[in-house]
Amino acid sequence: MAEGDSNNTNGSVDREITEGNVQNVTPWTATTGSEATFDYQRLIKQFGTTPVDEELIKKYERITGKKAHHLIRRNVFFSHRSLDDILDLYEKKQPFYLYTGRGPSSESMHLGHLIPFMFTKHLQDIFDVPLVIQLTDDEKFLWRDLTLEEAHHMAIENAKEIISIGFDINKTFIFTDLNYIAQSREFLSNVLKIQKCVNLNQAKKVFGFEDTDNIGKVGYPAVQAATAFSNSFPFIFGGRPDISCLIPCAIDQDPFFRVTRDVAPRLGYQKPSTFYSSFFPGLEGPGSKMSASIPTSSIFLSDSPKTIKDKINKHAFSGGKDTIEEHRKLGGDTTVDISYQYLTFFLEDDEALAKIKKDYESGELLTGYLKKELISILQKIIKDIQDRKATITDEVVQEFMKPRPLNFKFMSTNINYTHTMTEVLFPSVKWCQKLHFIALSVYVSEFIPDNINITKLYIQFSGTGIGAAGRNKYAFEIHFFKDIETERMRMFTYENYIEFRIPKAEVESWPRLTLKPEKLHWLQTDWSRATFEDSDPENDPENSEASMRDEQDDQLKKLMSDLYKDKENEIDEMKENLEQNTTKTYLICFNSLLWCMFSYIFVVTLRMLFVYQSEAGLHLYSSVISTLMIAEGIQFMEIIHVLLGWSKGDLTSTVFQNVGRWIILFIVVIPHESAHSLPAFTMVCFCWSAIEVIRFPYYILQLLNLDVEMMTWLRYTAWIPLYPTGMLSEMLTILFTLPEIHKEGKFDLPLPNNFNISFNMSLALQYYAIIVTLIFGPYMLYHMYKQSYKKLGLNKKKGKEKEN
Repeated sequence: MAEGDSNNTNGSVDREITEGNVQNVTPWTATTGSEATFDYQRLIKQFGTTPVDEELIKKYERITGKKAHHLIRRNVFFSHRSLDDILDLYEKKQPFYLYTGRGPSSESMHLGHLIPFMFTKHLQDIFDVPLVIQLTDDEKFLWRDLTLEEAHHMAIENAKEIISIGFDINKTFIFTDLNYIAQSREFLSNVLKIQKCVNLNQAKKVFGFEDTDNIGKVGYPAVQAATAFSNSFPFIFGGRPDISCLIPCAIDQDPFFRVTRDVAPRLGYQKPSTFYSSFFPGLEGPGSKMSASIPTSSIFLSDSPKTIKDKINKHAFSGGKDTIEEHRKLGGDTTVDISYQYLTFFLEDDEALAKIKKDYESGELLTGYLKKELISILQKIIKDIQDRKATITDEVVQEFMKPRPLNFKFMSTNINYTHTMTEVLFPSVKWCQKLHFIALSVYVSEFIPDNINITKLYIQFSGTGIGAAGRNKYAFEIHFFKDIETERMRMFTYENYIEFRIPKAEVESWPRLTLKPEKLHWLQTDWSRATFEDSDPENDPENSEASMRDEQDDQLKKLMSDLYKDKENEIDEMKENLEQNTTKTYLICFNSLLWCMFSYIFVVTLRMLFVYQSEAGLHLYSSVISTLMIAEGIQFMEIIHVLLGWSKGDLTSTVFQNVGRWIILFIVVIPHESAHSLPAFTMVCFCWSAIEVIRFPYYILQLLNLDVEMMTWLRYTAWIPLYPTGMLSEMLTILFTLPEIHKEGKFDLPLPNNFNISFNMSLALQYYAIIVTLIFGPYMLYHMYKQSYKKLGLNKKKGKEKEN
């Protein structure tokens, strides 16, 4: 479970918020689309979650006896899965626990990280339940350019700030993945079981993994999911897998817990419930996010009062107007004002917040007042956390991270005894049946009972004895499938187990022992006992094998169903692999064809330059123009490839490059003879072909999953001289051809005409040259610089790791 820079409860790994045509939210990327902010109602429909409505809030307040938290009332926590079930459990005094976490991306957390922990503390205080907090140093190691030691160090530092929020050490267990997985067989067992339930095809669909991702990323989601199962923490829950879990987190974490909820029934575990929040905005304004890598976008828990004040005054986006007069007249916009938005998170007084909103929107209050109010609130909150953190030593952190029993008690309304969960285990129980009665064998010896209560509806059993976990306290409760008769019930004590023979109220075969169709890990059918002795003939009629056959048929049906589902998954995977292989084959052929064509152009251009030197342009045009026209026509398909998602190129740079080349080739050069022999056009041919002779083989190698370091180096260094030279040559080609373009006017639209508009191609090309020089050119160069830094920087890092 990681939060990283995602400003959510369970967080994610350095989630990027970008703009595109379609809103898209995953654990690692959040895209606002064409809108300025996220459309959370659309996310509810997209993920299939349930909105938090007034009816649920009223139920929350009725069951807890408390007013709903202001983050619930203000719809910050706006969606959920099965939150009703958790409230029902609390009402019935049944156990559950809380689970949240943090991905350590920096030594100090910011406000976006603080919000979910403050809300989780509120839930723990209200419900009085255990809390586990997962620090995913393993995830940060896999996703970011960090060593294991750096990620683990950040986790420990973050733990100090989390503890400073005020969590109760007696009810809170904090762990880092690196430490806990290494020492917990139960946790690792659940991770492996989950990984086995999810195939690679499903993981790619849900999480968007790509072939270039390391295999650690693909396996990681199971680590986040395993924390949602109670038997991952046997020292807290006594090995019970049936304790429900509530996970407060941001909506981008839903893919993790959709998979967890799908897997849970297959493992016989409870589905976790989730409580989803919106994202916490960055200082720059709506649609932005706080990021540890951009200091001016974030307010950190380590910031001084002066730093907090400076950041808000200088960088907090304002919804106020440009002048005081205009603001007084029109009022401010609270929907975009960051100071007001932050007050909705940290100012708990509804009336005070409503008054600020009213006065600001009416123009009575200025932006400066909002910022001043926010500064005073945040300075106090952060100062209190810093003061508490100063008292937290490494020993305190170790105590929170020590696997240990938690001081937590629960009372079931159907059980008339109270016990500490960490002291009670489930015994091994086996059962079998005849038409008239059932037999329960409880495998505990030297038993000293605390409570044995059998009614016509259920059996309650608790006491101390020697069971599978040695001498301990054991207890269980079973609600029967149908009524039983308590008067003729008998109990027999043997050396290694206790047996209950319980008559049924009606003579029939039961399809199962329990009232609800549930899988209890400690309860098994005793297939070895088709018959057993009974001293009372009335209670020993003919043995019925029908029930055994029924249960065997049920198991066979389940097995066939699982096999059918697995086969369906295999077919789906085969279909997707076929689609991927077909697309890959097409792209290899596409890139190979263009490489051959541009190689021809490159070789011919070099030959002309070598043989004719300054007069190369007089001979080059006729030799390459046909091939160049076909190549550029085919290359235009690259835009379609990006739109279809077949390639990962940047759409803006792809469109600019192809459209720009078409303008030079089909509008400037081909229609105008004066451009055919220009030295500038000769350099255009050289630069274009030199770039593509390197680019297309690189793409082919990537499609074949081959990493050739020399080709990668060429791809991300050759552009440094070729791109600027090519752009300059294109502009010179336009400049020297302008007189002919203006004179002939082949593409002009003079007046008068039916459309009553005019168009001058010469003037348009001049504007085009200015735009390329000032905007598109620098954008292309910056785009290639970022790609080169990413690729060559990463390779450099890999090289250092290999040397070490």
